[in-house]
Amino acid sequence: MGMKEYIIKRILLVIPIVMGISFIVFVLMYSLPGDPIDVIYGITRGMSREQILHIKEIYGFDRPWYIQYLCWLREFASGNLGFSLLSGRPASEEIMMRIPNTLAYQVSALILSIALAVPAGVVSAVKQYSKIDNVVMTGALLGVSFPIFFLGLLLIFLFALVLKWFPSGGAHSVQYLGKDVPQTFSYYLDYLKHMTLPTLTLAVATTAYTARLVRSSMLSVLREDYIITARSKGLKERIVIYKHALKNAMLPVITVIGLRLAFTIAGAPITETVFSWPGLGKYFVYAIQRREYFIVIGVTIVLAILIMVANILIDISYRWLDPRVTL
Repeated sequence: MGMKEYIIKRILLVIPIVMGISFIVFVLMYSLPGDPIDVIYGITRGMSREQILHIKEIYGFDRPWYIQYLCWLREFASGNLGFSLLSGRPASEEIMMRIPNTLAYQVSALILSIALAVPAGVVSAVKQYSKIDNVVMTGALLGVSFPIFFLGLLLIFLFALVLKWFPSGGAHSVQYLGKDVPQTFSYYLDYLKHMTLPTLTLAVATTAYTARLVRSSMLSVLREDYIITARSKGLKERIVIYKHALKNAMLPVITVIGLRLAFTIAGAPITETVFSWPGLGKYFVYAIQRREYFIVIGVTIVLAILIMVANILIDISYRWLDPRVTL
């Protein structure tokens, strides 16, 4: 199968997956007590029960759940994800304005973790059982032992409360909040300072796991016959390690990186809640608390699509690393 046909096939598979995810999420949300109108009634004390029932009839929340789902599915087919009952804005608009914040620290953490894990794993494998190997593996063991929320709280305590190097949460300082704030260099610098701790939290967790895998994969490849042959020809050790061994050792590593990327995207609600980061994850928790059906389904679909796109890119990278791999 060619690359173009493979990509088209994977994109077509997204449609039934998205429909299945939306159905499961809708059923789970419907099974919870209350609905968005009940939440609004709890906030707006002055509304009578008759007014609440009338509003439910207007928005269709008095219908059976399967009728509500089919109505949503019809709107989704036309590109409409619904709207937020609390803000009155389209769900797609609410989601799109938060995607950049989520991708900013997620992509930064992925790049940082790869930049740290690959060299650490290679050095640890080449210098097996040395002091460097012991230090790297001990650090990796500690890194994979801490849950993300605990690691995040630990970094907040150390870097925000004790050392006071970085802010503990949010995306901007108070002076940079508001719609009319000029987006100067100091504005973006403040954004980067707030993004540092969420990025480090994800990077540490991913780096630890990836470094261990790079080490074990490199140790396996370094024992192969073609590596022994390359060394017997008098090639420099640097060429043997980085040109011949590392490229083949990265195949299983890329698989795990794809899985870890899915794990970090799915864990966005935890990370963003810990750091009060205004991204999709924090908004997802907010929407669940207020029974915002359309928002919850929309955010879930967007996160699922991000994970599937990441997996497609991982599969394509196999072909780049090893042309013998068939898709």
